[in-house]
Amino acid sequence: MSKLYIIVLAIVTTVHCTTKITMWEEPKYEGRSGYFPDLDGYIYGTLGPFDNRMSSFKIDIGSCVEAFNDDPPGGEWFWTDTRNYASFPVKSGMDKRISSMRSCGRSIVDLKCPAGTFVKRIEWDKVHKLKDGLKLKLHCMSFQSTSAAIVLYVTPANLKATETRDCFTAVRGIRFTRQANLEVDTDIDPDCMPGMTEEKSAYCTDGNAMVGVRLEVESHTKLIKQSRIYCSRWTHSNNGHEIELVEPFYLRDKEKSENVEPDKVATVVIP
Repeated sequence: MSKLYIIVLAIVTTVHCTTKITMWEEPKYEGRSGYFPDLDGYIYGTLGPFDNRMSSFKIDIGSCVEAFNDDPPGGEWFWTDTRNYASFPVKSGMDKRISSMRSCGRSIVDLKCPAGTFVKRIEWDKVHKLKDGLKLKLHCMSFQSTSAAIVLYVTPANLKATETRDCFTAVRGIRFTRQANLEVDTDIDPDCMPGMTEEKSAYCTDGNAMVGVRLEVESHTKLIKQSRIYCSRWTHSNNGHEIELVEPFYLRDKEKSENVEPDKVATVVIP
């Protein structure tokens, strides 16, 4: 007799973060000003009348920006996560030479437990709040076991595990600490008990347990821009065919996702 399995597919809409930049013609935020409402929705932004005139800028929203004296990826460039850039250092040679800017590049980190195992132990660095490199370990164990079958991690040599969470059955969800002005997740709070997916938390549905995480990591800063968790049903032993991707509600901003212009170039706005 054949068995019928209902496969739950999670449709995840990619939602861009926001990178808002304000710039001035003179050092220390003086002179004529302009701004980019959001660089994340575009491949890059051109400075228009500020081309080769900008001497200071601020990152109003976001965590990192790249600046070029040509259209990316050409020309000389530099990147910064300094939020208030009052002037360009002489050694950068970029004062009044910038003609385009873009938000810093990102990569996807997927950590998934092998079939038949679930996340029962998480180690992370709370002191540095997941900055200066992604510091996170997931211990994958079978439903009956208390010893790790495999450990998934990024940059393990730099991990100073100041926090550990052990769950008898499995981790059921994670609450995230999010810094709104940077638009990054700076800390986690794994939960062994069932809970509700909300604005800054992601929980497996009833009868499911966590089997991994999917993180969008900024290449330069290693800050976590977006976080999701993978879940699978205990009864199916995580055989890889019914894994569900669960996201916090902050990633479900339909208006933001509809405004993405991945092939367009932004132009600076003059107040």
